[in-house]
Amino acid sequence: MTMSHDDACTPCELSGRREFLARLGSSLAAIGLWLGTPELDAAGTTAMAPLAVDGARKSYDVPATDGVRIDKDAEVILVRQQHSVWAFALSCPHQNTALRWNPRDQRFQCPKHKSKYQPNGVFIEGRATRA
Repeated sequence: MTMSHDDACTPCELSGRREFLARLGSSLAAIGLWLGTPELDAAGTTAMAPLAVDGARKSYDVPATDGVRIDKDAEVILVRQQHSVWAFALSCPHQNTALRWNPRDQRFQCPKHKSKYQPNGVFIEGRATRA
């Protein structure tokens, strides 16, 4: 098939590379929102919801990357770090205060009495007496 000059592609409406990249970025952001990309809070944790609920039993998706996910409604923490995954209660065993993730130190800490826990839930120090 031969193409005549009249059949040649007309310049698209994008004025340059910068505009193309800006539109591409907007499109990718919209796709991410549509797919449900998780948002990180200020502490670097991601909110999560169970995939399935069967009575009191809940099933969660295993995180694809290292990080901390929290289901505040069910008070569950799910952590993936260095090829391991742990799930445990959100509340500190000392006085049931919701734990917070400290991304700088890579550990959980109770904001009320400063008990500290490793990412796998093991007690480090503080007023709590157990993991």
